Amino acid sequence: MKKGIAIFCILFLWGSVCLAQEVFIPGTEDVPLAEGLVIVSGEEDVSFDTPAGQILIVEAVSDTLSAEDVLSFYRRTLPALGWQQEGMCRFERESESLTISVQKQHPVSVRFELSPRDF
Repeated sequence: MKKGIAIFCILFLWGSVCLAQEVFIPGTEDVPLAEGLVIVSGEEDVSFDTPAGQILIVEAVSDTLSAEDVLSFYRRTLPALGWQQEGMCRFERESESLTISVQKQHPVSVRFELSPRDF
């Protein structure tokens, strides 16, 4: 019985850790996807590497978040990941630039554009 309880506890804790992991924008390892946003695959998606760095365009939507919720999340989260805010919706880190465009319609539409800083 004790063995069964121990196994249950281990599996429960392991599952909790897996669920708590952040989800990132596809093609990145360090730009989190805000909870409530869903990636939309489409013709606008771009992802390729250049000698200067990665170029990536990804779109997401949310019917539960407002435009301000989205912007607030990224203004709060990205600096902790080394990004510096350089404008309303623009962030820079080392040689990368990230622009986040938010359309205020319902559902909210978000476009992430990652490119080399001097591109």
